[in-house]
Amino acid sequence: MVIANSITKKNFDFFSLDTDDMDYWILEKLEFNPKIICAEFNPWLGKYEKLIIPKKLNFNYKSDMYYGASLKAYQFLLNKKNYKLVAIESSGNNAFFINQHEFNIHFDELDVEKSFKLDPKFEIKTYEEVYQRLLKKEWVKL
Repeated sequence: MVIANSITKKNFDFFSLDTDDMDYWILEKLEFNPKIICAEFNPWLGKYEKLIIPKKLNFNYKSDMYYGASLKAYQFLLNKKNYKLVAIESSGNNAFFINQHEFNIHFDELDVEKSFKLDPKFEIKTYEEVYQRLLKKEWVKL
């Protein structure tokens, strides 16, 4: 893996991932434990389901909102790796997870359904229409 071969320190402070495609599958295989992970999730998938695009070599994002994984899928994966969801940035695309073992203070984990944010530049109707279209595509459901 290119990422693993490029990193010499196994435990570092911050790791951000945004490839518009296989982010979930990359995080699943990471063999290092940064203190904080920032992951881009697909807000068009909503806040209730754990959905991930299937693993594909040479995936090419086509600006159709078919990419990545839902926030719930990331939370499920990263909870297994001892990370907690602690923040979602204001446009609702990036989530921040911390490795609780690396901090002396306790962090409460966000509830995805209560904390989920939609980008205010899009109408709710647009999110609903895109979501219905995306559900017809191929997904891995956890």
